[in-house]
Amino acid sequence: MKKWILLVLTCILVLGQIIFIPPEIYAKDSIYDYDIIYSNFNIYKVYSGPSSKYTGFTIKKDIVITSITTYHYINEEKTPGQIALADEKGNVYGPWKAVGRTGQNGVKNAYWDVFPNITLKASDNTVYGVTVSDTSGWSYNSQSGGQGFIEIRGYEANSEKTVLTPTPTQTTPSTKNQSITLNQNIDIGKANVIGDLSKTQWSVAIPANTFAKNTQVKVNIPNNNSKYKSEGSHVLGSVVEITSGDGKPVRLKQPVTITMKLPADVKITDANMDDYVAAYWTGKGWDYIFPQIADLRKGIVKFSTSHFSTYGALKLTEQEKVKLYVQKMAVQQWADKNNRTLVMENIQDTFKIAFEKMGLSDATAQGELIRAVISENDFASLIVSAERGDVVSYTAKCGEMAANALIMKYKGGDKYLTNLAGKGAAAATGVGKALIKVYDGNYKGGAEELSLAFVNYFPAGRAFTATKEAISKGINTWRDSEIEYAYKSYNKMVGNGVYGFVSTDDWNTLLQQIGPALMRMQLEAKQAYAAQRGISINDVYKDKTLSAKIDQEVSANLKKTFDKRKANEVNIKNREAEYTKIVQGFMRDGLLTRMSFGFAVDMDIETRLRTLFAVRQNILGIFDGKMPVLSIGENAEQNLNQAIAEWIRLGPKQRDKFYDWLEQKGYLIKGQSGSNNNGEDSNNPDPFKGGSVIPQGADSPFNVIPGNGTKKSN
Repeated sequence: MKKWILLVLTCILVLGQIIFIPPEIYAKDSIYDYDIIYSNFNIYKVYSGPSSKYTGFTIKKDIVITSITTYHYINEEKTPGQIALADEKGNVYGPWKAVGRTGQNGVKNAYWDVFPNITLKASDNTVYGVTVSDTSGWSYNSQSGGQGFIEIRGYEANSEKTVLTPTPTQTTPSTKNQSITLNQNIDIGKANVIGDLSKTQWSVAIPANTFAKNTQVKVNIPNNNSKYKSEGSHVLGSVVEITSGDGKPVRLKQPVTITMKLPADVKITDANMDDYVAAYWTGKGWDYIFPQIADLRKGIVKFSTSHFSTYGALKLTEQEKVKLYVQKMAVQQWADKNNRTLVMENIQDTFKIAFEKMGLSDATAQGELIRAVISENDFASLIVSAERGDVVSYTAKCGEMAANALIMKYKGGDKYLTNLAGKGAAAATGVGKALIKVYDGNYKGGAEELSLAFVNYFPAGRAFTATKEAISKGINTWRDSEIEYAYKSYNKMVGNGVYGFVSTDDWNTLLQQIGPALMRMQLEAKQAYAAQRGISINDVYKDKTLSAKIDQEVSANLKKTFDKRKANEVNIKNREAEYTKIVQGFMRDGLLTRMSFGFAVDMDIETRLRTLFAVRQNILGIFDGKMPVLSIGENAEQNLNQAIAEWIRLGPKQRDKFYDWLEQKGYLIKGQSGSNNNGEDSNNPDPFKGGSVIPQGADSPFNVIPGNGTKKSN
């Protein structure tokens, strides 16, 4: 059966070189506007010229194929040829002339794309095969089953989509040529709900005391969405235009909840759920709101807002997702660095006390270890434990991170730690003994001993209180969209009325407009104060002077945070180009694919991205900021993402296996010294370029290969 498929496809491709029928061209924003039907792409090293001249796949439902992509990384940048498809019943599709796209590291024509727009039937488990006109440069590896790389995108044939922008599903009981307007008078003392999710496909829940006085709320459903078109997204269904009173911008005293039902033809899956967002129209474009995963599974988007405007449910293109993630991460990475520094400034003395009593008295080594702890991707769980008041979990997490930091620095060839093994106070406290276990390959045993030694000397109560105090200063400020909106208004990044803010240069006036978000921050600060001192929140409120003081401190800290970010805005913006490359690599190598590499289906995308960035920093710290390239055909970016996947897959409790993996790959080699860098502010700002292998003596039992070299043997 395989032979006849190959024979038919070969004949068609040969004839296609002589008599070529140009493919029909269809209007579309991007290949990535459609879901993946089948893909064997992966992040591992590739070779050229698969022994199998076709790649087979099956489908379970009738599908419309919008694009077929093949990969040709080692192909001398040849002009793309043709792609064809056939089934085992003798039906042949194509060939189609492929269009080339540049791949990683600037390789021209690495991707070949065609846009068939054909329907394939899923009858009797039919096997389909894809082939290309020149298989000599077609990429493959063992992870692809020895078959050439292909990626097929499209949609279910019965979903009534077209290759053009999908026609919005009717979401109101109106006719297609009419707008629908609902007006409802709001009594400030009562809760109100406008709309009915089962009938109108949307609802607006308005709590009591949302307005200062009785008012009228108007909800308009336009007959089309033409004025809300955006290059990076498609509106699903109809938008909802909401105004109150005279229609002027207003900040609400209570957040309202807006729920929108997705059209019936939108099928949410684990693979595509990150494509869908809620969004607010700023007058110039859409500002996106990440919905809850649980709501998406119900076929709805649901969010809270403190201002009225136009809202919609959208599907993002792949390019728009990259842009959104980069903008979020540029701010969040700056904030995370400051937040980690803030927490560690409060607790670093407690870590130094423990390290000192463990026999680690060198100030430089202590500083390196503390920086390693800060960069640990699990550092956020430390903050969560403090927020929950769980001192036991907090202490255990500190011990675990301290042990991992010690092992990472030791494995990285830190001379101070190497010299400590078996000497003086370190040996007496178990550090030397533990490091010897690590050297012998018993990472788990070494990590347990280091963790117990650390916890034994760690002033946990003092550190816990200090962490709580840092949290009360607003560590997670930028994850609150309303605070982000307030900052943009404060910094004049948006016009008057956007997000409901009236532009003002007076800080107190702006604070009054922030409303619910500010009150939440003030409440959290009071709760933290009460928890630290073992009193009730009511005791705090009863002391009006104290309560007012805490409110003032929150407001003052918020202004300091706004001013600090404003001063760094240019630097934050300048990081976007670098982060674009990183995020694109994450997406290409499957690190942002749910249910892969530890990406739990219920984890929000922001948490996933923060985890990936933190792990990336950790691994670069092992290699002096330059990811190794050990042989021809590898590239540093792919190696780094593969290491990130292993780090996350194994988790903090199996860090020993991660170091085993590094040794197996050849990144760590016994007998030579390595790096003492944490990956930050490296002399080589681009870790994907790598460096050269430079022997550095034999002080450490391990060598870190810093970049572009050939794999060494012991």
